[in-house]
Amino acid sequence: MSDYITISPIGSRNGVTTAFRTVDGVRVKCGCFYGSIAEFEKQVRETHGDNQYAKEYLALAELLKVRFGEKLTVRKFLRILFEKIKKGSNCDGV
Repeated sequence: MSDYITISPIGSRNGVTTAFRTVDGVRVKCGCFYGSIAEFEKQVRETHGDNQYAKEYLALAELLKVRFGEKLTVRKFLRILFEKIKKGSNCDGV
């Protein structure tokens, strides 16, 4: 499966929206917006309420969740690993 997807035309600008994997998880680029899928959904609701554009963008967000699924990111993996090592350690501090 690919690590990115581009949809066009969509939304109020009939523009291009791209989503892709990063070490921090899936990120969405849509116009001036850049952020996670959850942040994208929040921004859409704040900007468009429940109009036609909101429906398009929120449908896209659902597609992105299906497309990318819940995948463990490198950063999340390292955080979990560090926490497990720290819990098993007798060292103070790090």
